[in-house]
Amino acid sequence: MLVVVGLIAVLLYYMFFSSGPQVSKAENILAQADIAVKGVGKESFTFEGAIETQTESKYIGLPISGEGRIDTKSQRMYFKINFENPRTETGPAGNGSMTLETYAVNDDVYINMGGMWGKYANPGRLWGDMQFSRKLVEFAKGFGATVGPKESINGKEAYKIVVSPTLQELVTIMSSMDPGLTSSLKNTDLSNIDKGVKSIKMTIWIGTVDYLPAKVEMSLVAETNVVSPSGVGAAKSEVTMSLTASFDYKTPFNIVLPPAAQNAEEILPAIA
Repeated sequence: MLVVVGLIAVLLYYMFFSSGPQVSKAENILAQADIAVKGVGKESFTFEGAIETQTESKYIGLPISGEGRIDTKSQRMYFKINFENPRTETGPAGNGSMTLETYAVNDDVYINMGGMWGKYANPGRLWGDMQFSRKLVEFAKGFGATVGPKESINGKEAYKIVVSPTLQELVTIMSSMDPGLTSSLKNTDLSNIDKGVKSIKMTIWIGTVDYLPAKVEMSLVAETNVVSPSGVGAAKSEVTMSLTASFDYKTPFNIVLPPAAQNAEEILPAIA
């Protein structure tokens, strides 16, 4: 009899007091952010970062910076990335700066490097989920994100969402998002893919009112073995890749294809 009473008590407890499977605060925030970014037709962003390599005797860094504007409703996009002069421990290493510009208008993609314009068609594949902010939210939803203290970002209060996936988790979620990548990795052994990776981290700040991403910081640190300058043996090299981007959803903009791009040469066949 006591057993029956106990079972009834447990059943009643779960019926009236239990809330079912628990969803973390981070998951709730990211779910609302996913809804918010889907409702945004335009976004712009700026970014800066670096790819740095450090060995026992040498350091070299490649700073990068740029900007982007995306108008999904008009199906126009502009993206610019600046590869700046490489840096060493004593300063710049020569004059190796370069700028790459990319425009997308409907199904056509235009690329400008050093004043040389190229063009290729990508019908039906550009505008499914072009938004940078939406990709970030989708990415963060794939891992066990945590919520840090609220912070003020660009003048507005934001939730701080922290994600620290392994490289294998990154490859797995990338494969699930891109069938082409899945095909290219089908014969790849992923069991040791995160060997050498010391840390991967992404922090994304999401507005507490509009639930739109305001800022993101990403970093990856890995160790690799490189052949020594003498050609004998190998030396350890630490590679750090970092990127910080800030988003703007309110400042109006127009994307106009430069006249020089009208004469761009076809550089790739149309992608079916």
